[in-house]
Amino acid sequence: MQFISKWFADLLQFFYGLTNNYGMAILLLTVTYRLVLIPLSWTQRKSMIQMKELAPKQKEIQEKYKDNPQEANKRILELYKEKKANPFSGCLVALLQLPIAIILFNVLRSTDVTGVSFLWIKDLSKPDLILVLLTGLVAYFQMSAEATDANKTTAITFPIFITFIGMTIASGVSLYLFATYVLSYAENSVMTMLFNRKKAGVEGGKQND
Repeated sequence: MQFISKWFADLLQFFYGLTNNYGMAILLLTVTYRLVLIPLSWTQRKSMIQMKELAPKQKEIQEKYKDNPQEANKRILELYKEKKANPFSGCLVALLQLPIAIILFNVLRSTDVTGVSFLWIKDLSKPDLILVLLTGLVAYFQMSAEATDANKTTAITFPIFITFIGMTIASGVSLYLFATYVLSYAENSVMTMLFNRKKAGVEGGKQND
């Protein structure tokens, strides 16, 4: 973990050397971090899209066998097997990413950006209300795009939580969170489109056969 922390710190300083601006350095570091994680993100997105598509069928099974939970679970597992869906793969990928995200968060929090300005932000070491509100808004759109019936409440409460947290942390860290949610939303849109195209191609091939 110390190696990863040092790598992030060195990379941040490298980008600062290129741009002479910590705001740009944070954005470039965030983009690099997201690019490195694209293979893991694809696995997670694929699992989430599959589970979202299967949610209506799963709900239908639960309603049909509401008096027989064991049979409902059996039918749901058969559905997962038929559709080659793994409800746990997305969670495992998220758990793998979490320690890395925490390390990067701590690296940014420990970087001295006192008095450093970026765009409208006068001091990256202090909270910025506009950035905080933008981060909460983008977090809401990003989480709403991925929400299922099971986590719709979280898609509302978590952005509110992020907004309150943003009022207590340096805007340099909020800038990282903002960029992360923007990139995550973009990734989700692109990967959903690619996944649907791939799915349409497979189904079209089956029809031709």
